[in-house]
Amino acid sequence: MKASKPLILIFACIAVYFFQISFGLAQTIQGVYSGNIVGQLSVITLEQKGEMVYGQLYDKQMNKSEFFGAKEKTGFRGVMEISGVEEEIYARIEKSALLLTVKSSGEVFTMDLVSKNLAYDFSKLFPEQFDDIKNKLTGVWILKELYKIDENGEKVMGEMTGKDYMFAYMPDGKYVADIRGFRDAQREIPAEYRMSGSEMFEAANMLSWRIINDKINFYPTKPIPGFSGNDGFSSYFEFKGNELILKSDMPNGWTEHYVKKD
Repeated sequence: MKASKPLILIFACIAVYFFQISFGLAQTIQGVYSGNIVGQLSVITLEQKGEMVYGQLYDKQMNKSEFFGAKEKTGFRGVMEISGVEEEIYARIEKSALLLTVKSSGEVFTMDLVSKNLAYDFSKLFPEQFDDIKNKLTGVWILKELYKIDENGEKVMGEMTGKDYMFAYMPDGKYVADIRGFRDAQREIPAEYRMSGSEMFEAANMLSWRIINDKINFYPTKPIPGFSGNDGFSSYFEFKGNELILKSDMPNGWTEHYVKKD
């Protein structure tokens, strides 16, 4: 007669089985994938959110479209905008690749896994395009409008609107804020606590900038000991003609509209 397995081993096998069912998809599907879609190098990021899969599709100009899909055993189904047309797609994971099939045409796009980390630096895939973005951003921009949308859907203007503050993105990565903004912000502060001219100048020159995928990250040029914000803050960016639009990556955050200084 065979000896029965110890109960602890049986429960361990059951736990592994349910772990694989519950987390297997998240382990295999989440990540950053790269490949050609309709003849253009593209990047897809995938993240599981409960029973749904949340994705973002980027082209080489970093134009982004979002999509959702319902998870399945080996992938997901959903609707994705491809070449300006919403297409029903289904996808499956095969080894380290995402096979993306367009239902209407039957065309299959193969996207290779490049990273499990969603914070992957896209500039490794699009180095020339990121150089173009940096060159386009470098220079002096004039803030024309600052606003956010309140809970009633109304546009609420910020105090910096209409003051034409200027902000410079230097080629060496320095970010220089308009000293007038610091001056105006101090009007409601008691005189004994206001910064001097030299202190305002120092504050205006203490930040740097860098592009991280579809965001601009602003951070202290020199880390401040004991300061929790040394990683800085980030905003989504978008170019529209001669306009630069920054959108806070925080919910209900501010949107900024800039025009480039001649």
